[in-house]
Amino acid sequence: ANPRYMLVHCGKSCRSCFLRSRIFRCKRNETLHHAAIPKTGAVNAMFNKTIESAEWRHLHPKVLSKDPWLISFENFLSSSEVDRFLSTLHSNGWKRSADAGKLDETGNFEKIKSSARTSSNIWCTDQCWERQIMKLIAERISAITGIPVENGEYPQILRYVERQEYVTHHDYIPDHLELPIGPRLYTFFVYLSDVEDGGETYFPH
Repeated sequence: ANPRYMLVHCGKSCRSCFLRSRIFRCKRNETLHHAAIPKTGAVNAMFNKTIESAEWRHLHPKVLSKDPWLISFENFLSSSEVDRFLSTLHSNGWKRSADAGKLDETGNFEKIKSSARTSSNIWCTDQCWERQIMKLIAERISAITGIPVENGEYPQILRYVERQEYVTHHDYIPDHLELPIGPRLYTFFVYLSDVEDGGETYFPH
């Protein structure tokens, strides 16, 4: 059973119909929800610390851009950690990737499938999220960025085969401003394979 799904989508049986409204389910509590970046200048400070501190030297950080910031870590995961990560995925769990559409009354986004995004993906929730390797990766990202694990989204695992792509786009989703999570602050990619050609992420600006 999936209690989180049941409470929202089976409200009559669970006596939780009021949770279908995002006014109740997605209301920001100012005493519980604190800003992940508390002060001006914290973003630049985080990136500068990442490239200057001996703490992350073993990950081999490399600055690709400072305006906007873009850093790669040549040794973020070891080969054995990648193998452990991949072993947690179910081969039948892949679904066609979709873009976020309009925010509906339940606080969920409409899924839009288009030729602009042709990969497959798996959202790592529930049992997947509870696995030790997932916690290790999430905590390592949190330690680098200074953003608590609970402020992050569930990991999204993407698979691209030949000729699949995701065209130029923004990771920022405006309707996140209406939800307690707020807008995305950072995007952290982890590449799980190495190919001779293709597979890269291109930043045009």
